Amino acid sequence: MTWLVVCIPLMVVGVLAALVPLGVATRHQHRYGHHGSRPGVQPATLGSLTSTAPIRSEGVVCPTCSAFVVDQTAHDDSVHVTVAV
Repeated sequence: MTWLVVCIPLMVVGVLAALVPLGVATRHQHRYGHHGSRPGVQPATLGSLTSTAPIRSEGVVCPTCSAFVVDQTAHDDSVHVTVAV
């Protein structure tokens, strides 16, 4: 009977010791974001995340497969290769 009085509270303390830091870290993450512990660091801007893909107005649509291409000749050579028999 003594082990119930000793072990159960120790198990509760052990579970709390494991879960409380996770709860604090999760709350900190939700409140301050990834750079919360380093306030001098600026988050990434949308300018640095944008793609360098060509603008659609510069290309054409392939009449064979309806794909957007910038260079029709290179597209035909790489995708629509005809095998001479």
